[in-house]
This record gives sequence, structure tokens and C-alpha cells, in this order.
Amino acid sequence: MSSIPSTAEISRASFQAVLALYPAFVEQAYGGRLKDPKKVVEAVQRDKWRFEDLPSQIAASRNGKTTSAIKDIKAGGLTKDALEKLVQWKICLGLAFVIGMVRKNDPSVIQQQTALAFETLESSDLSSRSAQTIIKALDVVCKLSGIGPATGTLILNLYDPTNVPFFQDELFAWLFPESKGVKLKYNQKEYRQLIEATQPILQRLKVTAVDLEKVSYVLGHKDVVDEETKQKLDEALSQSLSSKDEPEPGLDNLKGNAPSAGGEETVPKDHPQKRRKRPVGNTSNADEEPRKRRSQRGK
Repeated sequence: MSSIPSTAEISRASFQAVLALYPAFVEQAYGGRLKDPKKVVEAVQRDKWRFEDLPSQIAASRNGKTTSAIKDIKAGGLTKDALEKLVQWKICLGLAFVIGMVRKNDPSVIQQQTALAFETLESSDLSSRSAQTIIKALDVVCKLSGIGPATGTLILNLYDPTNVPFFQDELFAWLFPESKGVKLKYNQKEYRQLIEATQPILQRLKVTAVDLEKVSYVLGHKDVVDEETKQKLDEALSQSLSSKDEPEPGLDNLKGNAPSAGGEETVPKDHPQKRRKRPVGNTSNADEEPRKRRSQRGK
């Protein structure tokens, strides 16, 4: 198996080749976790709904369309059923979550807060959507019971899958391999750090935040697929560092950008523009979200 290139090293060709493997990876990952073929089919369908159907409904609603196909959106916000289904998608990924806290929310409150969060994103120009605007929208959606920064960013990503990254374990681990073994706090400070690190990558490779999420997932689950799929991944990774794609400046997986072993984050003032002569080695292992006290669960 080829070594996993850092986000600074991976070429556009390699990125796209890895991205194409996502459907095979996620289906095999679900198969290994769920065992029951019927549940695997349901999980794959839910995955399609999360990445295709629901974002399409939100986009249609934003454009003023009111068709029967827009069943998960009401008055510009998510329905309670849609939010619960989204949480189920997250649980199927193997992430700890107490869905009971989400069920305590009144449907009208879910609709209002998600609609307000979407409006907050819309208040800034798409091409210059800043971390500050995203964090402001995150504050709004996190007022819902059981919704913390991780799930909150998932909701925002539905509205803007191009610029708003999901606070994903695998993505954080790929961006900051030195964070291996450090439990993330899943707070806004870490998420802001993730936003700042992803923006240059999206620009250099001309990809979306959703693309980055899927590629991170593939790289983080290379040990759960069959040999044939592993071989395809190996071939995809071999295309990295092509002569047409230069490593991006400033994202050579800087030391000090991830939380320290003691849990404190140290972020250089000039991050993410600082250069290193050599990129630090990468890892694909991501820590699952830590369990919290019942009163604090919801990420």
C-alpha cells in the first residue's frame, strides 16, 4: 500500500481518483459494521440522501421552489424527521451520539433555528464566506438540544457543501496528523482551525468541502475494504505529486496546529501560511468522538 500523501502533497488527479472510490468504501464499511444486508442497503440509501437528496432539497427551497419532492424542508429550515435522519446517518458512521436529546426539540424550533442558521450563511457572499460567518451560523444551530459543533457543522454543510466543511474526525486527522492519540474537544476553536486549513486546499485542487470529506473518509478507512479495493486505492495514491500539481504552501501539516497532548491548542499567528521544508508524515487514523456526560452529549 502506498503511503498516504499529506494534504499538501496530494495531486488533483490522485484526489479525484480517491474520491471515485468513496461509494465502494462506504458500502464495505457499512457491511462490516452492520452485518445485516437489509440494514446495509438502508445505510447506503441514507448516505445518498445526506450527500445528494437533502442538499438538493435545500437548494431548491432557497431558490423558491415548492414541490412535493421538498419533504425534508419547511419554511427554509429542516423538519424534525430530517434532523433525526441526519443524526442516524452520523450514528451509522460509528460516531457516539444520544439521539434522545435531539428528539426533545420541538419541530418548530428545529425549523426556526436551522432556517436562521442558513440565513446567516446567506448573509455573506458565497465567494468570500469567512470563518467568522460560519462560526456565527454555527452558534445559531447549536442552540438546539443535542446539537454541538460537529453535528452543527454537518447541518451547515448541507446548505453550503462547497465551502463549509463537516467537523469530521478523518478530515482533522489528515490535516493534522500530529493530533493522533489526542482526543478532540469538538469546540469552535478546533473547528475554526479546521476551516482555515481547508480553504487553501479547496482553492488549489478546485474541489468542494464535501469532496474533501469523502476523500478523508476513504483514506481513514483503508483497512476495512477488500484487497481489490485496496489495490484501487493504491493505484489512485500513486498519482500524487504529479508534475502538474505543486504542493500547496502553508499546509505541510504544521506542528503546533493541532491540540497538544495536554489538550491545549497552540496555533501559530501566521497559520496557515507558514512553510516547512518537508511535510510531516501523515496518518489516516481518526479518533472517534469522545463520550460525554449525559448532560453534555451532542456534538
